[in-house]
Amino acid sequence: MKQILVSIIIFLLLVGCNDRRLDFEEVSDAMGHAEKIMNDNDLVTTSASSILDNQFINFRLMVKDRISNEQAKLLIEELVNDIESNLSDIKIFRNKYDFKFDIKSEKDGEILYKGRLDQDQIWWQF
Repeated sequence: MKQILVSIIIFLLLVGCNDRRLDFEEVSDAMGHAEKIMNDNDLVTTSASSILDNQFINFRLMVKDRISNEQAKLLIEELVNDIESNLSDIKIFRNKYDFKFDIKSEKDGEILYKGRLDQDQIWWQF
């Protein structure tokens, strides 16, 4: 009987202590790193991100002129990969944060593309 009770207590401790979370600082650092990487891209003139209420992330890429759908997809895939490569748990990030992005033309100020990351998929509005 003692062994069962001890096993249950150990199990509860392990389950309770295994609640992994991403802290705000880790996400902020990952976003800052991604901004630096994006700013080094030839198509991008500047990038900016904001985190609202610790659950909404907005990311903007400013490009020199118009870009193709394929170029936009590659930029956002690179952006998401850069962010996630600096996080300890991608699954928690994708579940916790509502990640929206847009790509804006510096030349005419028009938003060319926008979309969001939802779980394991990037959704586009062309």
